[in-house]
Amino acid sequence: MAADIHAQQHSTSYHIKYSKSSGPGGQNVNKVNSKVEVRFDLGKADWIPAYARSKLFDKATKEGYLVTTSDTTRSPHQNLQSCLDKLVAQVTEAVEVPKEASPETKRRVLQLSWLEDAQRERQKRFRSKKKQERRKPLK
Repeated sequence: MAADIHAQQHSTSYHIKYSKSSGPGGQNVNKVNSKVEVRFDLGKADWIPAYARSKLFDKATKEGYLVTTSDTTRSPHQNLQSCLDKLVAQVTEAVEVPKEASPETKRRVLQLSWLEDAQRERQKRFRSKKKQERRKPLK
């Protein structure tokens, strides 16, 4: 419910739109506006650090909105909460600074890349040999 706290503090930064959900659900789908779309205005979100905002702009629309939708439940309130949770997760992910890989991880990645190169070279030689065997001998 951390999304509720953030949503109340920055309520001018986003717009909520309700619409009819798609898919199965019988009459409920035709009657109730249970699908929720939240459009978060990154231009007004000056509380997000610049480096994180630039990451979020890559996922945003041309107008600078970060759009999330949810129609997983029949309740518009639960779908709104789901959208806000998704927004908080996206902002949190953009703000996180990746930590430096450990030396053993770097060594393992290097070892795996060598193994992949060797495997690719073996396959290449095998294909080459197979094609050479198909050729007619030169006279």
